[in-house]
Amino acid sequence: DQAAQAWAPDAKLTWVASNSLDVCPSGQAEMWFYAYDSSSLDSGQSFFFSGGVLMAQMGGDLPFKEALPPAWIDSDVALAVAEAYGGAAYRASQQEVSANAMLARGFYPWDPSRAAWLVQYSSTSGGTLPFWIDALTGQLLTAVEDEHRAHAPEFALLQNYPNPCNPATMIAYQVREKCRVQLEVLDPLGRTLAVIVDQEQAPGLHRVLFHAGDLPSGVYLYRVQMRDFRAVRKMVVLK
Repeated sequence: DQAAQAWAPDAKLTWVASNSLDVCPSGQAEMWFYAYDSSSLDSGQSFFFSGGVLMAQMGGDLPFKEALPPAWIDSDVALAVAEAYGGAAYRASQQEVSANAMLARGFYPWDPSRAAWLVQYSSTSGGTLPFWIDALTGQLLTAVEDEHRAHAPEFALLQNYPNPCNPATMIAYQVREKCRVQLEVLDPLGRTLAVIVDQEQAPGLHRVLFHAGDLPSGVYLYRVQMRDFRAVRKMVVLK
């Protein structure tokens, strides 16, 4: 908060996310993003912490701009809930399990006004296992698929964050139903520079970290294809 207040006195926290796929059962991760929005500056700023030490900060468009409630539960509580409701069993039954965590208001599919943690497990031997957890109460949020199918989110490609990026940025996309997902980075002429994802994935919100270290500064495209859905967005690499 001190770093954010130094950037803008009216800074409000809007988004927290792990920067690695190794969030352990105690809720710790190698690095965390903290994203803030300022109305007075009409911009956003992300702060990258590793081991409690500020490593870098960068401005850019924010994917979520609604302020988080002041008393949200920490990642250790969210991970404890996920572990208790099936995460621990998933770790025990799958190979090379990883987990990531994200906190925001506006991305819980069945109630966008709710602030929620998304804890998502994945492995090399099975599909993903997501848990939505209320950020205020720590309650596991469940939704029977058949009851909410009519309200299920569509296929979607979100804006990368941070943008501009140097050297890494996170790309998120929504998978409505199990299908093959192809996610690529293209040059302005539409030529493929990198294939980030090319595999079958389960429904849910997915996030991937793209490292643009080998790309020179400039404007690039990223494209996703899921069944008949195709979408393209721009991202800026600034070094």
